[in-house]
Amino acid sequence: MSSLRFLLRRGVVYIVPLAVLLLALGARVAAPELLDRLMLISFDLYQRIAPRPAGDGAVRIVDIDNASLKQYGQWPWPRGLDAQLIDKLHEAGAAVVALDIVFSEPDRTSPDLLLAELQRRGGVDAETARLLSALPDPDAQLAAAIKSVPTVAGFILVDQGGGTPPMTKAGFGAAGNEPLRDVESFPAAIGDLPVLQQAAAGNGFLNRHVDWDDIVRRVPLIMRLGQKPVFSLVAETLRVVTGAHTYLAKAAGANGETSFGRNTGLTQVKIGPLTLPTDAAGRVWVYYAPFDTKEVISAAKILSGDFDPAFFKGRIVLVGTSANGVVNDTQSTPLAAHVPGVAIHAQLIEQILAGIFLVRPDWAQGAELVFALVIGLALIFVLPRIGAIASAVIGGVAVAVAVGGSWAAFRYAHLLIDPVYPWLAVTLVYLTGSVLGYLRTEIRQREIR
Repeated sequence: MSSLRFLLRRGVVYIVPLAVLLLALGARVAAPELLDRLMLISFDLYQRIAPRPAGDGAVRIVDIDNASLKQYGQWPWPRGLDAQLIDKLHEAGAAVVALDIVFSEPDRTSPDLLLAELQRRGGVDAETARLLSALPDPDAQLAAAIKSVPTVAGFILVDQGGGTPPMTKAGFGAAGNEPLRDVESFPAAIGDLPVLQQAAAGNGFLNRHVDWDDIVRRVPLIMRLGQKPVFSLVAETLRVVTGAHTYLAKAAGANGETSFGRNTGLTQVKIGPLTLPTDAAGRVWVYYAPFDTKEVISAAKILSGDFDPAFFKGRIVLVGTSANGVVNDTQSTPLAAHVPGVAIHAQLIEQILAGIFLVRPDWAQGAELVFALVIGLALIFVLPRIGAIASAVIGGVAVAVAVGGSWAAFRYAHLLIDPVYPWLAVTLVYLTGSVLGYLRTEIRQREIR
Protein backbone atom coordinates (compact mmCIF):
# COMPACT_ATOMS: atom_id res chain seq x y z
CA MET A 1 0.00 0.00 0.00
CA SER A 2 2.83 2.37 0.80
CA SER A 3 4.37 1.89 -2.64
CA LEU A 4 1.01 2.56 -4.34
CA ARG A 5 0.56 5.66 -2.18
CA PHE A 6 4.00 6.83 -3.16
CA LEU A 7 3.35 6.34 -6.87
CA LEU A 8 0.00 8.12 -6.74
CA ARG A 9 1.58 11.04 -4.96
CA ARG A 10 4.42 11.19 -7.47
CA GLY A 11 2.14 11.98 -10.40
CA VAL A 12 1.05 8.61 -11.73
CA VAL A 13 -2.47 10.05 -12.08
CA TYR A 14 -0.97 12.14 -14.87
CA ILE A 15 1.69 9.84 -16.25
CA VAL A 16 -0.41 6.71 -16.80
CA PRO A 17 -3.31 8.44 -18.64
CA LEU A 18 -0.69 10.26 -20.72
CA ALA A 19 0.90 6.92 -21.60
CA VAL A 20 -2.52 5.54 -22.55
CA LEU A 21 -3.16 8.56 -24.74
CA LEU A 22 0.22 8.24 -26.46
CA LEU A 23 -0.40 4.51 -26.97
CA ALA A 24 -3.79 5.28 -28.57
CA LEU A 25 -2.21 7.86 -30.86
CA GLY A 26 0.55 5.45 -31.87
CA ALA A 27 -1.89 2.60 -32.49
CA ARG A 28 -3.92 4.75 -34.88
CA VAL A 29 -0.85 5.40 -37.00
CA ALA A 30 0.96 2.06 -36.69
CA ALA A 31 -1.95 -0.40 -36.75
CA PRO A 32 -5.03 1.29 -38.23
CA GLU A 33 -6.85 -1.79 -39.54
CA LEU A 34 -9.18 -2.47 -36.59
CA LEU A 35 -10.09 1.17 -36.08
CA ASP A 36 -10.66 1.57 -39.81
CA ARG A 37 -13.22 -1.23 -39.62
CA LEU A 38 -15.15 0.62 -36.94
CA MET A 39 -14.86 3.82 -38.95
CA LEU A 40 -16.35 2.16 -42.04
CA ILE A 41 -19.34 0.93 -40.05
CA SER A 42 -20.04 4.47 -38.88
CA PHE A 43 -19.91 5.70 -42.49
CA ASP A 44 -22.39 2.97 -43.45
CA LEU A 45 -24.76 4.25 -40.78
CA TYR A 46 -24.55 7.75 -42.22
CA GLN A 47 -25.46 6.45 -45.68
CA ARG A 48 -28.45 4.56 -44.33
CA ILE A 49 -29.67 7.67 -42.50
CA ALA A 50 -29.08 10.01 -45.46
CA PRO A 51 -28.64 8.12 -48.73
CA ARG A 52 -27.82 9.95 -51.93
CA PRO A 53 -30.88 11.34 -53.70
CA ALA A 54 -31.87 9.40 -56.81
CA GLY A 55 -30.24 10.54 -60.05
CA ASP A 56 -31.89 11.99 -63.12
CA GLY A 57 -32.05 8.72 -65.03
CA ALA A 58 -28.86 9.17 -67.06
CA VAL A 59 -28.09 5.46 -66.70
CA ARG A 60 -30.16 2.44 -67.71
CA ILE A 61 -29.50 -1.21 -66.92
CA VAL A 62 -30.29 -4.10 -69.25
CA ASP A 63 -30.46 -7.16 -67.05
CA ILE A 64 -29.81 -10.63 -68.42
CA ASP A 65 -32.04 -12.03 -65.70
CA ASN A 66 -33.68 -15.36 -64.99
CA ALA A 67 -36.61 -14.48 -67.26
CA SER A 68 -34.17 -13.80 -70.13
CA LEU A 69 -32.45 -17.16 -69.69
CA LYS A 70 -35.78 -18.94 -69.45
CA GLN A 71 -36.92 -17.40 -72.73
CA TYR A 72 -33.68 -17.46 -74.74
CA GLY A 73 -31.70 -20.32 -73.24
CA GLN A 74 -28.77 -20.81 -70.92
CA TRP A 75 -25.76 -18.55 -70.74
CA PRO A 76 -23.57 -17.94 -72.67
CA TRP A 77 -25.92 -17.06 -75.47
CA PRO A 78 -24.96 -17.37 -79.13
CA ARG A 79 -23.11 -14.21 -80.06
CA GLY A 80 -25.68 -13.47 -82.73
CA LEU A 81 -28.23 -13.00 -79.94
CA ASP A 82 -25.87 -10.66 -78.06
CA ALA A 83 -25.42 -8.74 -81.33
CA GLN A 84 -29.21 -8.40 -81.69
CA LEU A 85 -29.39 -6.96 -78.17
CA ILE A 86 -26.78 -4.30 -78.91
CA ASP A 87 -28.33 -3.52 -82.30
CA LYS A 88 -31.68 -2.81 -80.65
CA LEU A 89 -30.01 -0.50 -78.13
CA HIS A 90 -28.30 1.30 -81.02
CA GLU A 91 -31.61 1.69 -82.84
CA ALA A 92 -33.18 3.05 -79.65
CA GLY A 93 -30.57 5.83 -79.52
CA ALA A 94 -28.36 4.72 -76.64
CA ALA A 95 -25.44 7.13 -76.19
CA VAL A 96 -23.00 4.51 -74.87
CA VAL A 97 -23.32 0.79 -74.19
CA ALA A 98 -21.08 -0.70 -71.48
CA LEU A 99 -20.81 -4.48 -71.21
CA ASP A 100 -20.34 -5.89 -67.71
CA ILE A 101 -19.56 -9.18 -69.44
CA VAL A 102 -16.37 -10.79 -70.74
CA PHE A 103 -16.37 -12.63 -74.09
CA SER A 104 -13.00 -14.31 -73.71
CA GLU A 105 -13.60 -17.41 -75.87
CA PRO A 106 -14.95 -17.89 -79.41
CA ASP A 107 -18.66 -18.54 -79.75
CA ARG A 108 -19.27 -22.25 -79.27
CA THR A 109 -21.71 -22.15 -82.23
CA SER A 110 -19.06 -20.68 -84.55
CA PRO A 111 -19.12 -22.37 -88.00
CA ASP A 112 -15.34 -22.53 -87.96
CA LEU A 113 -15.38 -24.41 -84.64
CA LEU A 114 -18.10 -26.76 -85.86
CA LEU A 115 -16.18 -27.47 -89.04
CA ALA A 116 -12.98 -28.16 -87.11
CA GLU A 117 -14.84 -30.49 -84.77
CA LEU A 118 -16.43 -32.42 -87.64
CA GLN A 119 -13.06 -32.77 -89.33
CA ARG A 120 -11.51 -33.96 -86.08
CA ARG A 121 -14.15 -36.67 -85.78
CA GLY A 122 -13.36 -38.23 -89.10
CA GLY A 123 -13.76 -35.92 -92.01
CA VAL A 124 -16.50 -33.95 -93.63
CA ASP A 125 -17.66 -33.75 -97.24
CA ALA A 126 -16.90 -30.73 -99.40
CA GLU A 127 -20.52 -29.53 -99.58
CA THR A 128 -20.90 -29.48 -95.80
CA ALA A 129 -17.60 -27.63 -95.50
CA ARG A 130 -18.76 -25.09 -98.10
CA LEU A 131 -22.09 -24.52 -96.34
CA LEU A 132 -20.44 -24.06 -92.94
CA SER A 133 -17.86 -21.69 -94.38
CA ALA A 134 -20.63 -19.59 -95.91
CA LEU A 135 -22.40 -19.09 -92.58
CA PRO A 136 -21.81 -15.75 -90.82
CA ASP A 137 -19.29 -15.76 -87.99
CA PRO A 138 -21.20 -14.92 -84.77
CA ASP A 139 -18.18 -13.21 -83.22
CA ALA A 140 -17.90 -11.01 -86.30
CA GLN A 141 -21.61 -10.23 -85.97
CA LEU A 142 -21.11 -9.14 -82.38
CA ALA A 143 -18.06 -7.08 -83.35
CA ALA A 144 -20.13 -5.29 -86.02
CA ALA A 145 -22.85 -4.53 -83.46
CA ILE A 146 -20.26 -3.22 -80.99
CA LYS A 147 -18.78 -0.97 -83.66
CA SER A 148 -22.18 0.47 -84.59
CA VAL A 149 -22.62 2.23 -81.23
CA PRO A 150 -19.96 3.53 -78.81
CA THR A 151 -19.40 0.43 -76.70
CA VAL A 152 -17.17 -0.24 -73.71
CA ALA A 153 -15.89 -3.80 -73.39
CA GLY A 154 -14.78 -5.42 -70.14
CA PHE A 155 -11.88 -7.48 -68.85
CA ILE A 156 -10.89 -9.01 -65.53
CA LEU A 157 -7.53 -8.60 -63.81
CA VAL A 158 -6.34 -11.88 -62.28
CA ASP A 159 -3.51 -13.14 -60.08
CA GLN A 160 -2.55 -16.01 -62.35
CA GLY A 161 -3.33 -17.50 -65.73
CA GLY A 162 -4.94 -14.92 -67.93
CA GLY A 163 -5.78 -14.83 -71.61
CA THR A 164 -6.11 -12.20 -74.29
CA PRO A 165 -4.52 -9.02 -72.87
CA PRO A 166 -6.69 -5.90 -72.85
CA MET A 167 -6.17 -3.31 -75.57
CA THR A 168 -5.48 0.25 -74.46
CA LYS A 169 -8.00 2.76 -75.76
CA ALA A 170 -6.76 5.99 -74.14
CA GLY A 171 -3.62 7.85 -73.19
CA PHE A 172 -2.38 8.40 -69.66
CA GLY A 173 -0.57 11.25 -67.93
CA ALA A 174 0.45 11.74 -64.31
CA ALA A 175 1.45 14.60 -62.05
CA GLY A 176 2.92 14.53 -58.58
CA ASN A 177 5.04 12.15 -56.51
CA GLU A 178 4.59 8.46 -57.31
CA PRO A 179 0.89 8.64 -58.17
CA LEU A 180 0.61 4.88 -58.77
CA ARG A 181 2.57 3.86 -55.68
CA ASP A 182 -0.46 2.48 -53.80
CA VAL A 183 -2.50 1.39 -56.82
CA GLU A 184 -3.14 -2.36 -56.84
CA SER A 185 -1.29 -4.43 -59.45
CA PHE A 186 -2.14 -7.73 -61.12
CA PRO A 187 0.15 -9.86 -63.29
CA ALA A 188 -2.46 -11.00 -65.83
CA ALA A 189 -5.87 -10.28 -67.33
CA ILE A 190 -8.71 -12.07 -69.11
CA GLY A 191 -10.07 -9.93 -71.92
CA ASP A 192 -12.48 -10.14 -74.83
CA LEU A 193 -11.56 -11.70 -78.14
CA PRO A 194 -9.29 -9.35 -80.13
CA VAL A 195 -11.95 -8.78 -82.80
CA LEU A 196 -14.35 -7.53 -80.12
CA GLN A 197 -11.76 -5.33 -78.41
CA GLN A 198 -10.81 -3.73 -81.71
CA ALA A 199 -14.44 -2.86 -82.38
CA ALA A 200 -15.01 -1.34 -78.93
CA ALA A 201 -14.58 2.37 -78.18
CA GLY A 202 -13.43 1.63 -74.62
CA ASN A 203 -12.08 -1.27 -72.59
CA GLY A 204 -12.30 -1.29 -68.79
CA PHE A 205 -11.69 -3.75 -65.97
CA LEU A 206 -14.60 -5.17 -64.00
CA ASN A 207 -12.76 -5.78 -60.71
CA ARG A 208 -14.17 -4.28 -57.53
CA HIS A 209 -12.70 -3.62 -54.09
CA VAL A 210 -14.41 -5.43 -51.22
CA ASP A 211 -13.74 -4.45 -47.61
CA TRP A 212 -13.11 -6.86 -44.73
CA ASP A 213 -16.84 -7.48 -44.22
CA ASP A 214 -17.53 -8.15 -47.94
CA ILE A 215 -19.19 -4.77 -48.47
CA VAL A 216 -18.42 -2.62 -51.51
CA ARG A 217 -17.83 0.94 -50.31
CA ARG A 218 -15.09 2.03 -52.71
CA VAL A 219 -14.68 1.17 -56.39
CA PRO A 220 -11.28 1.43 -58.11
CA LEU A 221 -11.02 3.66 -61.17
CA ILE A 222 -7.43 2.68 -61.87
CA MET A 223 -5.34 -0.45 -61.35
CA ARG A 224 -2.14 -1.78 -62.86
CA LEU A 225 -1.51 -4.66 -65.21
CA GLY A 226 2.08 -5.25 -64.23
CA GLN A 227 3.28 -1.64 -64.13
CA LYS A 228 0.91 -0.42 -66.83
CA PRO A 229 -2.10 1.64 -65.66
CA VAL A 230 -5.51 0.33 -66.73
CA PHE A 231 -8.94 1.83 -66.07
CA SER A 232 -12.31 0.53 -64.93
CA LEU A 233 -15.49 0.00 -66.88
CA VAL A 234 -16.93 3.07 -65.13
CA ALA A 235 -13.92 5.23 -66.01
CA GLU A 236 -13.94 4.09 -69.63
CA THR A 237 -17.68 4.66 -69.92
CA LEU A 238 -17.27 8.22 -68.64
CA ARG A 239 -14.32 8.79 -70.96
CA VAL A 240 -16.28 7.63 -73.99
CA VAL A 241 -19.41 9.57 -73.12
CA THR A 242 -17.43 12.80 -72.56
CA GLY A 243 -15.29 12.30 -75.67
CA ALA A 244 -12.02 12.35 -73.72
CA HIS A 245 -8.92 10.60 -75.04
CA THR A 246 -6.54 10.79 -72.07
CA TYR A 247 -6.60 10.24 -68.32
CA LEU A 248 -4.67 12.45 -65.93
CA ALA A 249 -3.79 11.01 -62.53
CA LYS A 250 -2.80 13.56 -59.90
CA ALA A 251 -0.84 12.82 -56.72
CA ALA A 252 -0.49 14.94 -53.61
CA GLY A 253 2.91 16.23 -54.59
CA ALA A 254 1.47 17.81 -57.73
CA ASN A 255 0.14 20.74 -55.74
CA GLY A 256 2.09 20.46 -52.54
CA GLU A 257 -0.70 18.70 -50.65
CA THR A 258 0.60 16.49 -47.87
CA SER A 259 -0.94 15.07 -44.76
CA PHE A 260 1.14 16.12 -41.75
CA GLY A 261 4.36 15.79 -43.70
CA ARG A 262 3.46 12.58 -45.53
CA ASN A 263 3.10 12.12 -49.27
CA THR A 264 -0.39 10.69 -49.57
CA GLY A 265 -0.10 9.42 -53.15
CA LEU A 266 -2.94 9.57 -55.65
CA THR A 267 -5.65 12.12 -54.91
CA GLN A 268 -7.69 12.46 -58.11
CA VAL A 269 -8.24 11.21 -61.64
CA LYS A 270 -9.30 13.64 -64.35
CA ILE A 271 -11.44 12.35 -67.23
CA GLY A 272 -12.17 15.09 -69.74
CA PRO A 273 -14.22 17.72 -67.87
CA LEU A 274 -14.71 15.43 -64.86
CA THR A 275 -12.41 15.53 -61.83
CA LEU A 276 -12.86 12.51 -59.57
CA PRO A 277 -11.37 12.52 -56.05
CA THR A 278 -9.82 9.17 -55.11
CA ASP A 279 -7.96 7.57 -52.25
CA ALA A 280 -4.29 6.68 -52.63
CA ALA A 281 -5.21 3.38 -54.31
CA GLY A 282 -7.29 5.12 -56.97
CA ARG A 283 -10.65 4.16 -55.47
CA VAL A 284 -13.77 6.33 -55.33
CA TRP A 285 -16.15 6.19 -52.37
CA VAL A 286 -19.61 5.21 -53.59
CA TYR A 287 -22.46 7.29 -52.20
CA TYR A 288 -25.38 4.95 -52.69
CA ALA A 289 -28.94 5.90 -53.50
CA PRO A 290 -31.88 3.56 -52.94
CA PHE A 291 -31.99 1.13 -55.85
CA ASP A 292 -34.47 2.31 -58.49
CA THR A 293 -35.95 -0.66 -60.36
CA LYS A 294 -37.50 1.74 -62.89
CA GLU A 295 -34.03 2.14 -64.43
CA VAL A 296 -33.76 -1.62 -65.07
CA ILE A 297 -35.27 -3.62 -67.93
CA SER A 298 -35.02 -7.31 -68.73
CA ALA A 299 -32.92 -8.27 -71.75
CA ALA A 300 -35.82 -10.51 -72.80
CA LYS A 301 -37.99 -7.42 -73.33
CA ILE A 302 -35.33 -5.78 -75.49
CA LEU A 303 -34.94 -8.84 -77.69
CA SER A 304 -38.69 -9.26 -78.07
CA GLY A 305 -39.19 -5.56 -78.87
CA ASP A 306 -41.40 -5.05 -75.82
CA PHE A 307 -39.97 -1.68 -74.76
CA ASP A 308 -40.19 2.04 -75.43
CA PRO A 309 -37.11 3.26 -77.37
CA ALA A 310 -37.34 6.59 -75.52
CA PHE A 311 -36.26 4.70 -72.40
CA PHE A 312 -32.74 4.47 -73.87
CA LYS A 313 -32.46 7.56 -76.05
CA GLY A 314 -29.36 9.55 -75.12
CA ARG A 315 -28.73 7.36 -72.08
CA ILE A 316 -25.73 5.37 -70.85
CA VAL A 317 -26.76 1.72 -70.99
CA LEU A 318 -25.06 -0.94 -68.86
CA VAL A 319 -25.59 -4.57 -69.83
CA GLY A 320 -25.07 -7.12 -67.06
CA THR A 321 -26.69 -10.04 -65.30
CA SER A 322 -28.50 -10.85 -62.09
CA ALA A 323 -29.42 -14.39 -63.16
CA ASN A 324 -28.86 -17.22 -60.72
CA GLY A 325 -25.91 -19.46 -61.48
CA VAL A 326 -24.48 -17.33 -64.32
CA VAL A 327 -21.77 -15.32 -62.57
CA ASN A 328 -21.26 -14.83 -58.83
CA ASP A 329 -21.54 -11.09 -59.37
CA THR A 330 -23.73 -9.95 -56.49
CA GLN A 331 -22.23 -7.88 -53.69
CA SER A 332 -23.35 -6.21 -50.48
CA THR A 333 -23.47 -2.44 -50.12
CA PRO A 334 -24.11 -0.21 -47.08
CA LEU A 335 -27.78 -0.07 -48.13
CA ALA A 336 -28.54 -3.60 -49.31
CA ALA A 337 -27.28 -7.15 -49.74
CA HIS A 338 -27.09 -9.16 -52.98
CA VAL A 339 -26.79 -6.17 -55.31
CA PRO A 340 -25.83 -7.05 -58.92
CA GLY A 341 -22.40 -5.75 -59.83
CA VAL A 342 -23.81 -3.88 -62.82
CA ALA A 343 -26.05 -1.89 -60.45
CA ILE A 344 -22.99 -0.78 -58.46
CA HIS A 345 -21.40 0.47 -61.69
CA ALA A 346 -24.62 2.35 -62.48
CA GLN A 347 -24.73 3.95 -59.02
CA LEU A 348 -21.18 5.22 -59.34
CA ILE A 349 -21.72 6.65 -62.83
CA GLU A 350 -24.87 8.48 -61.70
CA GLN A 351 -23.05 9.84 -58.65
CA ILE A 352 -20.13 11.11 -60.71
CA LEU A 353 -22.32 12.74 -63.34
CA ALA A 354 -24.26 14.45 -60.53
CA GLY A 355 -20.97 15.76 -59.11
CA ILE A 356 -21.61 14.22 -55.68
CA PHE A 357 -18.53 12.70 -54.05
CA LEU A 358 -17.78 11.28 -50.65
CA VAL A 359 -14.24 12.30 -49.75
CA ARG A 360 -12.00 11.30 -46.89
CA PRO A 361 -9.57 14.22 -47.08
CA ASP A 362 -5.82 13.89 -46.65
CA TRP A 363 -5.99 15.87 -43.42
CA ALA A 364 -8.75 13.78 -41.82
CA GLN A 365 -6.58 11.36 -39.88
CA GLY A 366 -4.30 14.15 -38.73
CA ALA A 367 -7.28 16.19 -37.55
CA GLU A 368 -8.69 13.17 -35.67
CA LEU A 369 -5.34 12.63 -33.97
CA VAL A 370 -5.04 16.29 -32.99
CA PHE A 371 -8.60 16.32 -31.62
CA ALA A 372 -7.92 13.20 -29.53
CA LEU A 373 -4.61 14.66 -28.31
CA VAL A 374 -6.07 18.03 -27.28
CA ILE A 375 -9.12 16.59 -25.50
CA GLY A 376 -7.07 13.80 -23.96
CA LEU A 377 -4.50 16.23 -22.55
CA ALA A 378 -7.31 18.44 -21.24
CA LEU A 379 -8.86 15.52 -19.40
CA ILE A 380 -5.50 14.40 -18.01
CA PHE A 381 -4.92 17.90 -16.64
CA VAL A 382 -8.37 18.63 -15.20
CA LEU A 383 -9.60 15.22 -14.06
CA PRO A 384 -7.48 15.03 -10.87
CA ARG A 385 -8.56 18.59 -10.02
CA ILE A 386 -12.30 18.64 -10.71
CA GLY A 387 -13.20 14.96 -10.30
CA ALA A 388 -14.76 12.26 -12.43
CA ILE A 389 -18.26 13.70 -12.78
CA ALA A 390 -17.25 17.12 -14.04
CA SER A 391 -14.62 15.52 -16.27
CA ALA A 392 -17.26 13.17 -17.64
CA VAL A 393 -19.28 16.20 -18.68
CA ILE A 394 -16.24 17.64 -20.48
CA GLY A 395 -15.50 14.30 -22.14
CA GLY A 396 -19.15 13.84 -23.09
CA VAL A 397 -19.27 17.25 -24.69
CA ALA A 398 -16.06 16.48 -26.60
CA VAL A 399 -17.48 13.18 -27.86
CA ALA A 400 -20.71 14.92 -28.85
CA VAL A 401 -18.68 17.48 -30.77
CA ALA A 402 -16.73 14.69 -32.52
CA VAL A 403 -19.84 12.73 -33.49
CA GLY A 404 -21.89 15.79 -34.36
CA GLY A 405 -19.08 17.31 -36.35
CA SER A 406 -18.53 14.05 -38.21
CA TRP A 407 -22.21 13.80 -39.07
CA ALA A 408 -22.42 17.44 -40.16
CA ALA A 409 -19.32 17.00 -42.33
CA PHE A 410 -20.95 14.01 -44.03
CA ARG A 411 -24.42 15.50 -44.37
CA TYR A 412 -23.51 18.94 -45.61
CA ALA A 413 -20.01 18.64 -47.13
CA HIS A 414 -19.84 14.90 -47.99
CA LEU A 415 -16.63 14.59 -46.00
CA LEU A 416 -15.79 11.34 -44.20
CA ILE A 417 -14.41 12.19 -40.75
CA ASP A 418 -14.06 9.33 -38.27
CA PRO A 419 -16.05 9.81 -35.03
CA VAL A 420 -15.09 6.44 -33.57
CA TYR A 421 -11.37 6.90 -32.95
CA PRO A 422 -11.64 10.22 -31.04
CA TRP A 423 -14.45 8.72 -28.94
CA LEU A 424 -12.38 5.62 -28.08
CA ALA A 425 -9.24 7.59 -27.28
CA VAL A 426 -11.05 10.09 -25.05
CA THR A 427 -12.95 7.29 -23.30
CA LEU A 428 -9.77 5.32 -22.58
CA VAL A 429 -8.05 8.38 -21.12
CA TYR A 430 -11.11 9.23 -19.02
CA LEU A 431 -11.51 5.70 -17.65
CA THR A 432 -7.80 5.40 -16.82
CA GLY A 433 -7.74 8.78 -15.10
CA SER A 434 -10.97 8.06 -13.23
CA VAL A 435 -9.70 4.75 -11.86
CA LEU A 436 -6.45 6.31 -10.71
CA GLY A 437 -8.32 9.27 -9.24
CA TYR A 438 -10.61 6.89 -7.35
CA LEU A 439 -7.62 4.99 -5.96
CA ARG A 440 -5.96 8.22 -4.85
CA THR A 441 -9.14 9.35 -3.12
CA GLU A 442 -9.50 6.02 -1.34
CA ILE A 443 -5.93 6.18 -0.08
CA ARG A 444 -6.38 9.71 1.22
CA GLN A 445 -9.60 8.79 3.01
CA ARG A 446 -7.89 5.84 4.69
CA GLU A 447 -5.07 8.09 5.80
CA ILE A 448 -7.56 10.47 7.39
CA ARG A 449 -9.29 7.62 9.18
